[in-house]
Amino acid sequence: HSPTGSNAQSLFDLTGTWNTTGTPTALKLNITNTASNAASRLLDLQVGGSSVFNVTPSTSNPGLTVTNASAATLFSVSNSTIIGTRTVQLTPSANTSVLTASSYSLSGSNAQSLFDLAGTWNTTGTPTALKLNSTNTAANAASLLMDLQTGGTSRMAVRVDGNVGINTASPGARLQVSQDQSTAIGILQAGASSNTTLTFDAASLGLQNTNTTNNNYNTLAFINDQGTYSVGLHGIYTSHTAGAQSGAFAVATRNAGTYAERMRIDRAGYVGIGTSTPSSYAVSSDRTLVVAGSSFASLNLVCGGS
Repeated sequence: HSPTGSNAQSLFDLTGTWNTTGTPTALKLNITNTASNAASRLLDLQVGGSSVFNVTPSTSNPGLTVTNASAATLFSVSNSTIIGTRTVQLTPSANTSVLTASSYSLSGSNAQSLFDLAGTWNTTGTPTALKLNSTNTAANAASLLMDLQTGGTSRMAVRVDGNVGINTASPGARLQVSQDQSTAIGILQAGASSNTTLTFDAASLGLQNTNTTNNNYNTLAFINDQGTYSVGLHGIYTSHTAGAQSGAFAVATRNAGTYAERMRIDRAGYVGIGTSTPSSYAVSSDRTLVVAGSSFASLNLVCGGS
């Protein structure tokens, strides 16, 4: 079979029409392998003598192998009409990988994707481009729903309990970013804004506490190697009254193992060092800075370094 010119006839062409309530099969290959050679192939599609798609009857190794040495699409599924809910369904046996892609190698200016999913949504529904749904019946919450790696190192991982890790496969918080390089920025929120007023309700970084208990708070913490706070910046919600919400700001540090508040700016703008209630010391609106001590207090104003 050797088409030339504009000839495009198929070597093997199977065309038919199904109109039945049964479950027909367009192409069925059923082989009983009584030999010990597990390398036997049920199906082997070749181009120029090189295998590009083969199916083996082995149960210990992946039964389907797709090999592609070129930069073309490795696996493509297209369907203009969705039948049921699935275009492709993979159902593995127990303790085997659902899908494994290996020996993926690009060189030169090649920029093909290992996995490429492209589509168009035009619906009033709520579709999902990529959905991973795993039911974890074990007690191990450290199992990973997703682990994206480069060179065997985890770059982004999602645990089954919802914790997300960047540069770590064992996130201990809802979001954990691990960064060992002191010259790199761990988290960067970049944008362009012309707003110049501090009362504008737009946040580059927002911490919200939805509980309405007065004097509750959110904390931006600096955590040491023991997992405790060395420094904490606390945003305090002194009042949750609708239309009259109030807040304060406190700085706390740890000294010789003891963590305590050191400075506070209260809701009226009074600043207290060594006291959490600076406004209680103010006898007039002029006294906006209070320095308090257990036995004595001092305030040194140094000018010119002397």
